[in-house]
Amino acid sequence: MIFPFETGLSTLGMAFWNSVAGLFICSCIFGFFCASFGPTCCETLFIIVGQKHFNISYGLEMLLMGLGWTVGAPAAGFMYDLTQYYGNSFYLGGAMTIFGSLIMIPAKYSLKKEHVRNLDETQMNGFERGTEANC
Repeated sequence: MIFPFETGLSTLGMAFWNSVAGLFICSCIFGFFCASFGPTCCETLFIIVGQKHFNISYGLEMLLMGLGWTVGAPAAGFMYDLTQYYGNSFYLGGAMTIFGSLIMIPAKYSLKKEHVRNLDETQMNGFERGTEANC
């Protein structure tokens, strides 16, 4: 949950920098946290929905991410056409990313502790404890 929040903060920060060095630093922070979000996405989704519903939920997540990427650039261009200022696009993008990460806080804490406690490495790989893989 920290990675999308920090990604949103760095997106908001891009609207405030006027120097190339500041934008470079902000872009590096954005890239680090955005890239760190990817590997943790599957694990978090698995913990929330479980093994039974993981496939459909991951596909739905990718669909919604693609929708955001597809609509984001034209929406930013439309905002620039209305206001003649690029900063508003960064404000909206950062705010939406932060809002999305804040939505995940109740989802994380509403999980039952025994569900999280019962997950172990063998179940995450698709094997039940005490069985062997038939290759």
